[in-house]
Amino acid sequence: MRTTLLIVLLSLAIVNAILPLSPPVPKYEHAVRFGNAKSKNVFEIYIDLSCPNCKSFWNNVLLKLINVPSIKDKVAFEVRHIALPYHTSSFELNKALLVVARNVTEDKVDKVKFDFVKEVLLNQDAIYNEPLLDVTTRDLPSIIHDKYISKVNPNLAKEDFLKIMSDRSLWEEARATFKYAASRGVFGTPTILINGVTIYNSGYMGLMDWIEYLDKL
Repeated sequence: MRTTLLIVLLSLAIVNAILPLSPPVPKYEHAVRFGNAKSKNVFEIYIDLSCPNCKSFWNNVLLKLINVPSIKDKVAFEVRHIALPYHTSSFELNKALLVVARNVTEDKVDKVKFDFVKEVLLNQDAIYNEPLLDVTTRDLPSIIHDKYISKVNPNLAKEDFLKIMSDRSLWEEARATFKYAASRGVFGTPTILINGVTIYNSGYMGLMDWIEYLDKL
């Protein structure tokens, strides 16, 4: 009995030594932040830029919510991306979000990221699954640049963008953002956490529901 227990404990120790218990720590800040950055009330939303439900929530709720006077001054908003495997362009869009603010000054980073998310979710149909049936993964960065990057950060030349997108380290960084989201229990989008607590079925709450909810904080 003791021998069996010892073998089990030894096996677990070996597995823990080989497999890390936590996701890799991202090298770069991947959240898009806006609102009152100093507020202790944090509205953290996980989205997939290829997700139709995220498009609907962003355009019909979030863009309006962040401009409500009683909300925008009391809440810090954080948008984080998780690339869901059943959306063709999701992982490449995730990578693009990580690099879209290259070549801009520090004070404009969050705005460029915000504008990129806004541009994609306003014009998502061009990059959603069906139009990409005959497109290879290697073609996606070029399409993403032409349709979105060029509009929100013209300082990031297409040649430079494509070179960055092909870098192995960026691939690893995008994987880290997925694992980070998974470590928070996120497996679908949109998923919303308020001060670290998951609000279930939050993607189905309307604008007035959110105003009432956040006003109580």
